[in-house]
Amino acid sequence: MFALAAFQLLMYLSESVNKLFLLVFSVILACFIGYDKSISDYLYLSRIVVFFPYFLLGTMVDHRSIVMFVKKYNKVLCPISIMIIAIWFYLCCFKLDYVYVYRHLFTGRNPFSDQVIGYGPAARLLCYFITVVTGAGMLVIIPKQRLPGITDLGGRTLNVFFWHWPLYLIIDSYFGLSNLFDASKFGKIIYFSIAVFLSYVILALKPFDYPLVVIKRSCLRKNHKFE
Repeated sequence: MFALAAFQLLMYLSESVNKLFLLVFSVILACFIGYDKSISDYLYLSRIVVFFPYFLLGTMVDHRSIVMFVKKYNKVLCPISIMIIAIWFYLCCFKLDYVYVYRHLFTGRNPFSDQVIGYGPAARLLCYFITVVTGAGMLVIIPKQRLPGITDLGGRTLNVFFWHWPLYLIIDSYFGLSNLFDASKFGKIIYFSIAVFLSYVILALKPFDYPLVVIKRSCLRKNHKFE
């Protein structure tokens, strides 16, 4: 959430800058920041730099045009998207050795490891490409109509974002959830299944609105005060 606030501030400060130029610059910066061994979780600086291009790209894209494009070419895009996601799922679950070397790059919080430091910028670009392609694939196959219950749960993503890490730490300390991941390939599937259930079912329930609902109300009161 700190990073999201930083993104908003960066967008405000760079309001007069050409967004395409800003996107290219931010990607180049992200490609080389991994050489700074001092970069870490301090003030989330690494994540801010690495993930800002995604945020910026989202402000540049016209979602209506994307929706129309997907509808027009859905019969072609849908099978391609399913194939892309299936391949990535297969690599992550059954051929992990091929992609494990890049795992630290997807977190956005670590410098380049010794295995990729020789081609760090190219590795970062590869991760950007994988993320954008798989993300686009997910957007294509997601149902466009409202689904009872599921759509409502999807509207509570901030709750998931706020609570998922504390909940994971609590459960792992009592039940050793992380041991499943190291047990076997089947254990990894169970691990991720539990993670999805906790994140998108349990944490999306109304009781977990707190304290976000309090923060929202406080912000609204402050806005009214200054109007």
